[in-house]
Amino acid sequence: MNPSKSMSCLNEKEFEVVSNMSKYGGSFVKALAECFHHADRNNKEILIKSFPHYWSEYQASKWDSNLAEQADQDYKESQFTGDAYLQ
Repeated sequence: MNPSKSMSCLNEKEFEVVSNMSKYGGSFVKALAECFHHADRNNKEILIKSFPHYWSEYQASKWDSNLAEQADQDYKESQFTGDAYLQ
C-alpha cells in the first residue's frame, strides 16, 4: 500500500501527529504510526481512541525542534544510566 495514499485520509493535524510518532517515538509508537499507514478511516479512529495518551504526546505543538533535541538527549542519557527502566 502506498503510505501517501493512505495518509490522505488524515487531516493536517493528524498527519503531523503520525509524522512525529514516526520520527520521535520509540519502537512501539513507531509501529503504531506504521499502522496508520495501513488503516482505513474507521481503524484510524480506533487507533486514536485506543491510544489517546500517545496521540496527545505527539501533537505538533509539543515537538518543535528544541523539544525534539531535548527528547533525543534525555533518551540517550536514560539509556546510558539505566533510568529508562525506572520510569
